[in-house]
Amino acid sequence: MYQVLSEKGFNFIKNSRRCCLSSYKNEIGEWAIGYGYNKSVGPGRTISELTALGLLQADIMECEQKLNEILMTPLAQSQFDAILSLFYDIGLGVCGKKSGIGICKSGSISPMLSLINDAKFYAAGEYFLYWGINHEKDKLKLREAEKKIFLHGTYPI
Repeated sequence: MYQVLSEKGFNFIKNSRRCCLSSYKNEIGEWAIGYGYNKSVGPGRTISELTALGLLQADIMECEQKLNEILMTPLAQSQFDAILSLFYDIGLGVCGKKSGIGICKSGSISPMLSLINDAKFYAAGEYFLYWGINHEKDKLKLREAEKKIFLHGTYPI
């Protein structure tokens, strides 16, 4: 079953990230714009809010496709929304470079993905904080909100 982000999930992602209509360097030093779009972005670029939303939607559709390729267990809508929000920030993972939802830096399958695909959702939910613990306060708050959505279906107001 192919899953897509809900309207609540889209609004959560949009409202929990800053939107910058001028290009900026993101936390890993790449040029980005809007809600974090980073393909073919350089210094001095500006966009409209509508364009930023379109770029966010394009990024989300790409994330949906990649997640649907690795998720083997159907998720509740709130679980999918939470996982997609996390995936939007951290990605799939790259062997030898960085851990993500799909694979660890070591090249092994991520524990979170294994737990989700084994339908061990409570244990999987504990991994949200793994990607927030060594970051600034706002990132930890985002991970805590994603965990709450994943485990309880409760979206922030």
